Amino acid sequence: MPSKSNYQKSINKFGRRKNWLKKSVLNKIMAFFTNSVTALKTVVTAIGAGVAVWGIINLLEGYGNDNRATRF
Repeated sequence: MPSKSNYQKSINKFGRRKNWLKKSVLNKIMAFFTNSVTALKTVVTAIGAGVAVWGIINLLEGYGNDNRATRF
């Protein structure tokens, strides 16, 4: 019985290749999504920190206006 080539072994009974995406391609796609999620985490953290600093500044500005003697 003749042995099958690697290409013939990768064909299923419907004539399609079993592993049409190689692991290297899948790894590149997953690396892209992993890097994207990491970048989005950084952006969201930076926006949150900026809003927090802005809120603290607004709170501190309000404390200077509570002296009734300075009002007319």
